[in-house]
Amino acid sequence: MHNTRRLVAAAISLAILVICSQITIPIPTVPLTLQTLAVGFIAVFLPIIDGLLVIIVYLILGTLGLPIFAGLHGGLSYLLAPAGGYLFGFIAFVLITKLFLRGKSQFNLWLALLLGDLSQLICGTAGLQLALHQSWPIVVGIGILPYIIPELIKITLLTVIAQRLLPIWQRKW
Repeated sequence: MHNTRRLVAAAISLAILVICSQITIPIPTVPLTLQTLAVGFIAVFLPIIDGLLVIIVYLILGTLGLPIFAGLHGGLSYLLAPAGGYLFGFIAFVLITKLFLRGKSQFNLWLALLLGDLSQLICGTAGLQLALHQSWPIVVGIGILPYIIPELIKITLLTVIAQRLLPIWQRKW
């Protein structure tokens, strides 16, 4: 991919992530957002280094205080709050998805996204356990169980979208 095109794709991906961060359903402790839909998009459509850079830039900008995290939050304190582990888990999401993305079949896309998403949920739950100082059964009940069905829906939706857009994306970029 040409450098200018890579930069444009990364900038668009970052914008999509910021927008999806604001589409939230408030639930106790950590809100349900469309962030993982955007992170899955980044993992599937960008080269691994570009995807990781987008996530790192997002985390840096949010840490510096830009209100780009869910609910227009920003700052270091948000990363140290219960949602922080989920945000750092975006790095794992991209890495694991790319690691398991071996082909363009619908099942392979879905499985790679599922494994990436699951790794992000595990990172988030670990961060939740550190922030809340609760037992693992409690934080799994708070940090994974409420998100299973929404995440499966997002993964399935992204798989269908990616199946249709990947051939076009690869020709254009």
